[in-house]
Amino acid sequence: MKRILYAHPFLPWPPVTGGKRVSLATLREVCEGSEVDLLCFDHEIGPGNAGKLRRHCPGLRNIFEIPYYRRSRAWLFPMNLIGKSYFLHRDASRGYRDKAEKLVREGNYDLLLSDTLRVFVNVAVPFSKRPSGTPWVAQFHNVEHLLFQRFLDRRPRLKPLLWLESELLKQAEFRYWKLPDRAIFISPEDHRQAMDITGRWPHLIEGFPGEMLEPDLIGWRGGKEGRICHLGTGTWEPNIDGVRWFLESVFPLIRKKFPQAAFFHAGNATDSRLKRHDNGNDISIQGFLPDLTSFYRDAAVFVAPLRYGSGIKIKVLDAISRGIPVVLTSIANEGLSLKDGDGVFVADEAEEFAEKVLMLLLNPELRIRQGKLAFGAAKSMARMSRRKLLLFEEG
Repeated sequence: MKRILYAHPFLPWPPVTGGKRVSLATLREVCEGSEVDLLCFDHEIGPGNAGKLRRHCPGLRNIFEIPYYRRSRAWLFPMNLIGKSYFLHRDASRGYRDKAEKLVREGNYDLLLSDTLRVFVNVAVPFSKRPSGTPWVAQFHNVEHLLFQRFLDRRPRLKPLLWLESELLKQAEFRYWKLPDRAIFISPEDHRQAMDITGRWPHLIEGFPGEMLEPDLIGWRGGKEGRICHLGTGTWEPNIDGVRWFLESVFPLIRKKFPQAAFFHAGNATDSRLKRHDNGNDISIQGFLPDLTSFYRDAAVFVAPLRYGSGIKIKVLDAISRGIPVVLTSIANEGLSLKDGDGVFVADEAEEFAEKVLMLLLNPELRIRQGKLAFGAAKSMARMSRRKLLLFEEG
């Protein structure tokens, strides 16, 4: 039986964000037939969460929790002046680093697994000193410097102030990609970007957790008339930007032609910039929902109006795997490469986005037909997954 050390910034439970769900799926994958020790910070670990995680991951042996302290944004410029990216070093922890070093030295592990770029500042040195022959696999959810650059493109006033942070993040990311024996990008688009940047390093590969691709029919029959749904973490800036754009530029166009249209958002830790749009009538901004079954079943159309971002958009996978059609932007389709008109409709301008949502709202038969195509697309993606091999195969 393999022994694995899995280093992660936070406990992947409850799985209330896309990132945590990817990490939970990864943990479940490596727990099958293996004994796994999880190293993470103790940030926001609620009562009983560790126990619930163990029940979902029977191979999880030990959970090592390190006290968490994040440096404030006041550290950004001082860190930049000494050549460090604030994004990467704000969670730097001697306690985490020392524990990782002790575990690597004494744990006799068959595999070291690190999850997300943010954990690298704490495991880069300990994992680089691993015993000869012990493989190190790293998983990356995004190309972080690309995500940051896209954020700055939408905030031109911040570009001069954060130019150095952007460059330092890019340099560090490039440096960290070199270190593990295998670097897995969960998004094919991110993998392509990384290959272009590095000149096609062979140890950079792509693979998405197969568990995330399991189709899950919930008895969807076209949803409630006029109901438009969006799901996403309410503090993630791309989500905030996208929902605000939809509500301010797209939704009024839909309401002009279809007055019964209503928008429902649900997501963990929803930001006040979204909550202020809730009018108690045709716009409902909800927080975390422990059971999303009725939320999905009632949706006539799902939308993913992201205007910048990176990685796989879990919200899109969630919708198509339940047989619900989605209207999304090109950015939301990155890494998925879903075919326009095959269960999803792609639009980047407000007028076109509104037209495609209206097309589905006004035609129940089309909606049902597109839902079946969406479910078929999800099944095709599931068949193509070879994720488990990427974690354990040699080479």
